[in-house]
Amino acid sequence: MNYTAPEREIMEYDVVVVGAGPAGLACALRLKQKREDLMVAVIEKGAEIGAHILSGAVIEPGPLNDLLPDWRDNPPPVCVDVTGDELWYLKKAGRTRLPTPPQQNNHGNVIVSLGALCQWLATHAENAGVDIFPGFAAADVCYREDGGVGGVMVAIAYGSIFLKRWARPLALTASWAWLYTGLISIISMVAFAGAMQEMMMMS
Repeated sequence: MNYTAPEREIMEYDVVVVGAGPAGLACALRLKQKREDLMVAVIEKGAEIGAHILSGAVIEPGPLNDLLPDWRDNPPPVCVDVTGDELWYLKKAGRTRLPTPPQQNNHGNVIVSLGALCQWLATHAENAGVDIFPGFAAADVCYREDGGVGGVMVAIAYGSIFLKRWARPLALTASWAWLYTGLISIISMVAFAGAMQEMMMMS
């Protein structure tokens, strides 16, 4: 039985962010803070925001202070100030306390659940006008006629492995597409700084 792919539906945005982790959500929120007229979308493969995020973390509050200066008035659900640092070497016969390296000094940092933090950030992003689509994974890249990236393709499969049914493919086209998936987020955040300057000049 041959399958004919249906025509794809197209949704147009100025910026599409792939990945609703802390970096992707912060990127989307910052864009709306800088330019309210931008149409920004975030797609996330998890069924809900935070579903694919490793939970515990100790974070520096500096970036949150810049992004949401009043965040401590309404903090994430799990947010505890670090009160001390201890480093122990565990052995069969007991344990030995070691000096805490300067790099592991967490004075002034906070303990959070990253999953809860992402849900909290998503609420702020949506309140700022960002469209967030959980349960949608980027399946392919959309290219413009000049060869540049023009967005992402989202295709949803459902049913058993023996009988696959495909929802109508969805293309999210955009002038800018940012990939925030795992370690690539580091590269994306570096590039984001330069792109932000260019986008501000276009306004």
